[in-house]
Amino acid sequence: TPQFTDLAPAHPAYRTAAEATASGVLTDVDGAFRAGAIVSGQDVLDAVQALQRLAGPLAARDRRSP
Repeated sequence: TPQFTDLAPAHPAYRTAAEATASGVLTDVDGAFRAGAIVSGQDVLDAVQALQRLAGPLAARDRRSP
């Protein structure tokens, strides 16, 4: 489980942040999750692409369904 320098384990978003960083969808910066940081469009695209890789072929099939 990741340890963040700026997000305590008791914080309501801790578990989700830990799962997101452990799966590679989001990254920490020198141990800080930086929940309030401004993200770029590229940051969002990178996260979406990581989610698509995790979802795999099943998600691609579902996107083609009407």
